[in-house]
Amino acid sequence: ASKQNEKAKELFKNVIKERPTYGWVHERYGYFLLAFAKYEEAIDHFDKVLDEDPNNMSALGGKGLALYLFKKFQEAITCYDAALKMAPNNEQFLNEKGIALGRLDKSQEAIECFDTALGVGVDNERRANILKDKGIALGRLKKYEEAIECFDTALGIDVSHTVVAVQDMLYTDILTGKMSVFFFLEKHQEALEISEQLLNINENHKMALSLKPMALDNLGKTLDAIKWMEVYEEKFDTNLNFDHWNVKAEMLDKVEKYPDSIAGYTKALSIEENKDTRKSLNAVIEKQNKLQKEDVGDEANNNEKPQWTNDPAT
Repeated sequence: ASKQNEKAKELFKNVIKERPTYGWVHERYGYFLLAFAKYEEAIDHFDKVLDEDPNNMSALGGKGLALYLFKKFQEAITCYDAALKMAPNNEQFLNEKGIALGRLDKSQEAIECFDTALGVGVDNERRANILKDKGIALGRLKKYEEAIECFDTALGIDVSHTVVAVQDMLYTDILTGKMSVFFFLEKHQEALEISEQLLNINENHKMALSLKPMALDNLGKTLDAIKWMEVYEEKFDTNLNFDHWNVKAEMLDKVEKYPDSIAGYTKALSIEENKDTRKSLNAVIEKQNKLQKEDVGDEANNNEKPQWTNDPAT
């Protein structure tokens, strides 16, 4: 596949060299570059098209997508607005504009875009996608019940005509949004069940692996939660942040595994200093020291046990 991609890249470059003003090739090459996250290069090629034809909707859409992926959301919206002036009912541009608005915390405006797109005759796959995006926007506005209704409607749409990989991706995205809403609603059993569905589809689903331990902990299954925290650590050992270690340390404290809790808080504080976490660490150190003092073992055995201090080197 990589050899074919290199051949395609060379072919594009050769045609552009021979016909530098051939807009169609610049547009196609822009989309080709998007697939390899070459966003700035893609934008340059879309601009070459738009310099000659400012109303080229395909180039406007491609540039909007490239800017969005490059996290330049307002500039992406400007591109979509230009395209929508020519095609106000284009559901793809409406949906992509809505997604960009959501990233700018303009969720109500995003929902208006999604509703306009849903009012256009769209196929089932696109309708399910738009409903999923609307559900995410409603969740951001804390309209959780409406969000769940959107996700459930999306899940009920027949997309069996699409390829299996696309079905799985769409189903996963919808379930992920619904799981997040249940988590915010503190419906931990429902969140847990969806996390398990997601992990049956993809055992490495990051958000499911992140939220499942918290759901288990809130359901009183803290030991199971800690085991799943460790599964997350095995899979994503290079992406463990302050929150991960802080939450795990709290769980370990809860089940009275004080030395492990101390280690967890210490790791968290090595990443980010936090007053509340420092206070929690001190409290666990006190519990551990008190437990050692109450040990009824022989004096020699007691002497071998170190006193814990609020010192990362301990």
